[in-house]
Amino acid sequence: MPWVPIYFSPFLPEILRESVPALVAGSIAIPMHKRKTHKGMKKRFKVTASGKLKHRSANRHHRMGKKAGERKLRLRHGEVVSGPIAKKIVEALQPGM
Repeated sequence: MPWVPIYFSPFLPEILRESVPALVAGSIAIPMHKRKTHKGMKKRFKVTASGKLKHRSANRHHRMGKKAGERKLRLRHGEVVSGPIAKKIVEALQPGM
């Protein structure tokens, strides 16, 4: 027997056959699952009090001897993420907002 959506099934009572397509169409509110915080992003990004998004600078883990002192000073401070990617990251960090 080929696969048939349940609301077209002849074994389903008439009342249910009429109400199930309404559920599918979205006229009746069905509770969605709760969105969860992305744990990987939570470890790497921080939302500041002003709403900016900060992360640690890259290129700090090895071969530091060949890097200039001024460059190492700049790498100490975190970097700010901006643009549309920042909006997506904040959404993943704070799913309820």
